[in-house]
Amino acid sequence: MKKIILVASMFALGTNLFAQENGEGNKVESTNGVELNGKWMLMGQAGYTSTNEGDTQTYTALPSIGKFITNDVAVGAAFGYTGSRDEKSPEFIHKTNTYLVQPFVRKYWDIAGGLKVFGQASVPVGFGNYKDKIDGVDYRHSYTTYGVEVAPGLDYFFSSNWSVEATFGLFAWNAVNPKQGDTNNTFKFGLNSGMMDGVKVGIKYLF
Repeated sequence: MKKIILVASMFALGTNLFAQENGEGNKVESTNGVELNGKWMLMGQAGYTSTNEGDTQTYTALPSIGKFITNDVAVGAAFGYTGSRDEKSPEFIHKTNTYLVQPFVRKYWDIAGGLKVFGQASVPVGFGNYKDKIDGVDYRHSYTTYGVEVAPGLDYFFSSNWSVEATFGLFAWNAVNPKQGDTNNTFKFGLNSGMMDGVKVGIKYLF
């Protein structure tokens, strides 16, 4: 429910700004008629999920930069952070911290007006550590992680230079290679697939 409210609020904000800009007499072009080829984009995404009990939480921040190489295809890279806290019991708390580099490619399709849908494929690589607190004693371990993720999204351009977007999980393969121990491979489908679970909402600036 928190994720749905957050996404709805962001799209409502974009719609309100669009209406204000039109009301002031400024011309706002539909992205269906805007030439995106060659434009750069700066984006910032953030996400947060938690269980109903609040004992498992994940949070992310992911700024990125990209460029449209055609009118409907963009490439770029994201750089960010993701963390989690899992309180399995009062005596056992598991925390993770990961710093990410994530090259990506996107394909866009027009829906109506300034609304577009896109598909994104990315190859995230991360470096991090996790800490287990067991009976008051901390145990720390470092790891590297890498994978492949496929995610659809919605992008609403409320002016020729600004848009608000939401990305949803679809499919992900992820490998975690601890400094000591064997590599662990996971495959996920659905909303919470990927290194960064849940819905990611962000604002994008084009220039």
